[in-house]
Amino acid sequence: MNKLLKKDYLLPDLDFSKSLILIPWFLGGWILWGCGFFLLAVSITDHFIPFSAVFCFPLAGSLGILFVFAPGGIGIREGIIAGYLTLLNVSLPEAIMISATSRLWFLVGELFIFITGYLVSRK
Repeated sequence: MNKLLKKDYLLPDLDFSKSLILIPWFLGGWILWGCGFFLLAVSITDHFIPFSAVFCFPLAGSLGILFVFAPGGIGIREGIIAGYLTLLNVSLPEAIMISATSRLWFLVGELFIFITGYLVSRK
């Protein structure tokens, strides 16, 4: 990396045992996002949404981040969500509506965090 960017970067050594302590915190965040997504999906449709839809948002978010050619997973995350929901027997129009709404839901959440951080940094 140093040769490619022609800059010296020093990456800290990560202790494996200290990294293990962080796993529950990251899993907790993903579980809360998944539960929030499930509640969002249930609230905007009047059809049955199985509880296994909780795993949809974390899976789509992770795969969207890993996809190199789409910045921020734009479109990738929605496609994965819609595909996952259709596998759970949600109709395609409802799955698309839920996936698009989840993008707006996440955007509003990130905007709230950004504004809160900005206001806190000003004080």
